[in-house]
Amino acid sequence: MIDYSILGYGESVLTFFVLLSIYLAFGGRFAWSGAAAGLAILSKYNGAFVVPVLLFLAYTSSRKKDRWKNMALACIIPGLVAFPWLLRNFLVLGNPVWPFLNFIFPEAVQGAYSGFSILNIFSWQTLASLYLGFFGVPDGNYRVLSFFSLPFFWAFFAGFIAVTAVFLAPLMRGVKKKKGDMVWWMLLGSFGLLFLLYVANVGPFVSRMLMPALIALAFFYGRGADALLGERGMKGWWKERLLLVVLVIIGTGFVLILAGKFFLATQAWGFYQEDFDWVRENTPQDAVFLAGGQCVPFHIGRSAVSFSHTSKRDYEYVWINQNFALDRRSILDEGQLKELEQTRKERVYSSQRTGTAVYKAGQ
Repeated sequence: MIDYSILGYGESVLTFFVLLSIYLAFGGRFAWSGAAAGLAILSKYNGAFVVPVLLFLAYTSSRKKDRWKNMALACIIPGLVAFPWLLRNFLVLGNPVWPFLNFIFPEAVQGAYSGFSILNIFSWQTLASLYLGFFGVPDGNYRVLSFFSLPFFWAFFAGFIAVTAVFLAPLMRGVKKKKGDMVWWMLLGSFGLLFLLYVANVGPFVSRMLMPALIALAFFYGRGADALLGERGMKGWWKERLLLVVLVIIGTGFVLILAGKFFLATQAWGFYQEDFDWVRENTPQDAVFLAGGQCVPFHIGRSAVSFSHTSKRDYEYVWINQNFALDRRSILDEGQLKELEQTRKERVYSSQRTGTAVYKAGQ
């Protein structure tokens, strides 16, 4: 939460409204709960995945005569609150949830996230990026680890893995099936489905998709911490202090590492500022770029299509930097480079210092 609350992501606001909607549903106020869920959807499409949890609570906690009314409130009100945004997207962009799942809406503007590959779900990259993303590696992108040539880096990284494993011990201990847990398993399952859809449609670097599900993990974590305190060998007055000291040390370490990470990231992105400024000052605001990942389009302030569009010619400019380690998804592979070489294009900008080149696509 500390990490994403200071970045340009909507996850912290989304998580707040998801938690609020569940809290209100526990209190039986399903009209207000539905309104909070609608605000969650307006924060980010992901908010729609709390609706199954609200339906479950409405069905299991309501009196029989109110059950279907509460389920209707939990389902219809979020749709009414979010409807204007979804309608606007459909009318303007051709896809109510643009830019995702564009393969369902072939007339959608541009082609971002038009693919769908089940194989992404079973990739080791997905598991690695999920783990790293939860502990502060930007977007869980393991490739950024090769960017910093720090002394004893791999020894430091091994220590990082060991400390995170200790930090997760209460969670592993607390994940047990108990009465009353079903709502939390529903929350994990619903946002787990979102995670799988996102991995298949976009890619593996998506740990933040599960942030609202941390609400459920928090309950399991607290239960696990209590259980560890009661384990044999943890008896005595010092047991609570020991666990507290361990968690404080680990938490302090996470905060210090986070500060160091942002210092390094600021320095690294500043290296390319001249390239970003040139694009903003010398290309039309409505220009479409061929650029991989999300970071480059964000920094240049231009719309972009992915590298899967190298042969479609539905772009006006091409951003190329084969040494751009800050976002490896912006680096083309050999096949994509060869495909681009066969198209007519004019180089309009290049920097020997950064290795960035911008081309204007031919007709």
